[in-house]
Amino acid sequence: MNGWTSEERAAILSRSFDARGLGEVRLLEVGDGPGRGQRLLQLTNADGIELEIAVDRGFDLARLRYRGTNIGWLGPTDYPAPIVPDAQSGLGSLGSFDGFLVTGGLDHHGLPTQGSAAHLRYANRTKIEYPLHGRVNATPARLLRVERVIQNDEPSLICEGVVRQTSLFGATLELRRTIKLPLLGGPICLEDRVTNLSHRVARHAMLYHFNIGYPLLDIGTELSGVLRPPDWSLCEGPTSTEQSAETFELVDPLEQEKADIGLFSPSRNGLALSISYCRSQLPQLGIWRAYQEGVFALGLEPHTYLRSADIPPESGAIDVLDAGETRCYDLRISLCQSERLCSVARG
Repeated sequence: MNGWTSEERAAILSRSFDARGLGEVRLLEVGDGPGRGQRLLQLTNADGIELEIAVDRGFDLARLRYRGTNIGWLGPTDYPAPIVPDAQSGLGSLGSFDGFLVTGGLDHHGLPTQGSAAHLRYANRTKIEYPLHGRVNATPARLLRVERVIQNDEPSLICEGVVRQTSLFGATLELRRTIKLPLLGGPICLEDRVTNLSHRVARHAMLYHFNIGYPLLDIGTELSGVLRPPDWSLCEGPTSTEQSAETFELVDPLEQEKADIGLFSPSRNGLALSISYCRSQLPQLGIWRAYQEGVFALGLEPHTYLRSADIPPESGAIDVLDAGETRCYDLRISLCQSERLCSVARG
């Protein structure tokens, strides 16, 4: 925690009204290009973190920079505003896939599939289509809170939004997301609460698709916090391949309740990213690699278990929410740039 005493707070506020010299949050609207019309919250702090929250794309984290260096993956789609009918079917979300965090859920993650709709008790609907990584990342949020908290011991910028995934005669799942950026430095806090507002049991799934790009991802970048797959070592730059555009594999974090996974770049002055979460909340971890030229992306993907879509929710399992039930997810995203400070991140 990076905080201040009451005397330090008074001294800073005497020099910078509302501590605006240390960091700010602004709500902007994109005025041109494929993202035209979407709302973005831009946050900065005194430690050099620059963060964008895509209000109209599931309250996800669009861009992330640290002391001028890009952290997240920025692809060819240029973070467009979501076109909901296209993004919510089949592989349609590939046309808008971009940014540091793409959330999968709230009832599915993974490849597109179909399942029975019998549990909805609506005779005109026999099947449910589950698109790639679900619908939540293409659903606009209702903005609840944008606040600068400077009277506490730990001054912070706090943003909160609600994303509701629903349809008539379907399940109603609500994601309430709070993002906190400490003003003086410290981890970005991501707190999610998913509630089943339906009057019957509903299928539930969550996936956090953290996407890393150049220059943090480059030759010599080291992975930490997992039992490494044999072929992890990134000893080449982007490659041209005709065999596969991507690979995905499940890996195991180190055996502890709190998982800390991340990347370390010796060539970038010890730049390190660490993502912390509870394995009881997100028991599985996947690594997605798309290293071909023009893409060059790495995904770190903690997620929930998910069974076949053909199994009805009434059968009972950990990937369902009862009527009125809430599931909580808490993650921390840390950045630093120092051999001394990043020794833990290296593993």
